[in-house]
Amino acid sequence: MNKNIDYLLTRGPSMVIENIGKIQNKIAKVIDDTLNVDMSNLCSDSALTPAADFYEEDNVYHIDIDIPGVDAEEVELTCHANKLVVTGARKSTCDAEMPGSRDYITQEVSYGTFAREFEFPAEVNENKIKAIYANGILSIKVPRRESATKVKKIKIETVKETQ
Repeated sequence: MNKNIDYLLTRGPSMVIENIGKIQNKIAKVIDDTLNVDMSNLCSDSALTPAADFYEEDNVYHIDIDIPGVDAEEVELTCHANKLVVTGARKSTCDAEMPGSRDYITQEVSYGTFAREFEFPAEVNENKIKAIYANGILSIKVPRRESATKVKKIKIETVKETQ
């Protein structure tokens, strides 16, 4: 067997484990240099994409968005051209404190602004949209426009052929 391949197969995985800290630092440096982002501040805003369920039931579209810890006043809903846009923000608890004042053991909660768009497959009645925020879930009900739900029978005319 080739000496290089043999060496990599026997020593390669342990080399990676032994040097994982160095590898992480090099990756962080590449990201910092490329994006010019300071990754040392754990309290900075990060991308927040709340989970959502979107379904139709009885000619009403339902959207349930998981946004615990977000104040209802921080959320905005707009609807135009059969598209609902939900925007908002979850404010960090670090805002009131000095950056770096906490020694996190684990930080898994995302903070920052978010925007979700939902396009409806049929026309909706924008004037009858209802939204309720309770227990960290924003529930939105969007009724379909009546004309979009009614079935209209179309008469077929026949033309007699002339010879």
